[in-house]
Amino acid sequence: MFTTEQIRSNTRYAIVHAAVFMLVYHGCLVLTSLRPDVRRMFGQWELSIPLVPGMIVPYFSIYGLFIVSFFLCSNQSERQVLSRRLAASQLVAGFIYMVFPLQSGYQRPVVEGCFAPMFRLLEATDLPYNLAPSLHVTTAILLGAHYAARTQGVVRTLFVAWFTLIAASTMLTWQHHLLDVVAGAMLGMACLRIGAGSRLALIQPARA
Repeated sequence: MFTTEQIRSNTRYAIVHAAVFMLVYHGCLVLTSLRPDVRRMFGQWELSIPLVPGMIVPYFSIYGLFIVSFFLCSNQSERQVLSRRLAASQLVAGFIYMVFPLQSGYQRPVVEGCFAPMFRLLEATDLPYNLAPSLHVTTAILLGAHYAARTQGVVRTLFVAWFTLIAASTMLTWQHHLLDVVAGAMLGMACLRIGAGSRLALIQPARA
């Protein structure tokens, strides 16, 4: 069980990082929308990738998993490692968005049925920029490693599968192109090295 102080600390970390994400990501969206030099970079074959409306569920789920991840930390060292990894990924991605602004080649999909409200929410809060690296993919890798290290057996397998779905959802909801996914994966793997050598900061993955 967490102490009151641990709950407060985890809550502070979650709020701060959510605020940093909103500031960096949406700030870059607004600035990019005002620029005349935004390019597109994708293969024409990518435009034939089918839209899978149900994949919006794993796509949106990363936000809740992001908040919960801080409450899986049992000490300050673990919080700091997770914090540094997420902060580094957000700041590096924001810098790249400004240096290499890209725009999606997909047209906004018209979705009907039970998933329509989620797509409307996405359209209302996002713009077709901030593509490479995909922060969704980067964060899925960082959180996937975080959750996997603190679970075991079937639960760990389910988390790994779900975070893989999150990464795949970026293309199947027409939010990202292949270049974005690859760049996001590379950034995620690079950020995993932060704190990797600290025995105090990391816990050993649970054994199956």
